[in-house]
Amino acid sequence: MPAAPLDALREAGLDRRVLSASAGATLELVLGQLARTDGGELRIVPLRTLNVTLVQGTRPLGSLYAARDLLPGRYRFAVLPRRPGGEELRAGLYALVVDVVSGDGRATRARLPFRVR
Repeated sequence: MPAAPLDALREAGLDRRVLSASAGATLELVLGQLARTDGGELRIVPLRTLNVTLVQGTRPLGSLYAARDLLPGRYRFAVLPRRPGGEELRAGLYALVVDVVSGDGRATRARLPFRVR
């Protein structure tokens, strides 16, 4: 009997929801899993892809991070109130969209809103 699918994106969060030029945030992701099957074998759920995109409303402003073939673990990234090219973000509402595809092809998405003042 095949094992039940496991989530590749287990946790996603920002340590602060309001950013400014003097105060960024930390994006923390818990990705992949290690689990035991009913037979006692260790099962690793790696990630095929990870993409973090900056959006305003529904409009993508650009990719902040992209990676392939990641092992399970806790990942942390500094988030500054800047566009991917380095230009400062204007005051307003934004979000980070985290897209993950597991090794078995399952896609998971998280949307993390924040405000720039």
